[in-house]
Amino acid sequence: GLYVSYAIKIYTSDFDWQSTKFIQGLDSLSLKYTTAYDLAAMAIFLLFFKVFKYLRLSARMSMIWETLSDAAGDIFSFCVLYFILYFGFMCTGHVIWGPELPEWSTLFK
Repeated sequence: GLYVSYAIKIYTSDFDWQSTKFIQGLDSLSLKYTTAYDLAAMAIFLLFFKVFKYLRLSARMSMIWETLSDAAGDIFSFCVLYFILYFGFMCTGHVIWGPELPEWSTLFK
């Protein structure tokens, strides 16, 4: 209700764009949007793993599940090594280009 009234005020001629109430309302709205977006991403991530449960129902898909289960240790080791190398690349880019390029000014941007 409150956000609808802000939207209606935008189309009126006496709308004050510098109003702190309007800016605070947008801040609250953006926080809610970000939270909903993060929760949806987490749900999709968890549903991806739920699919693996159903891979065991079919004989052919069960073979894929068993292969992934047997290779889990090797896949985990590869991921750890990959992230160590990627972090090294990230730190190198930050040190070399950080002062000059805004894209490399922070490590996690």
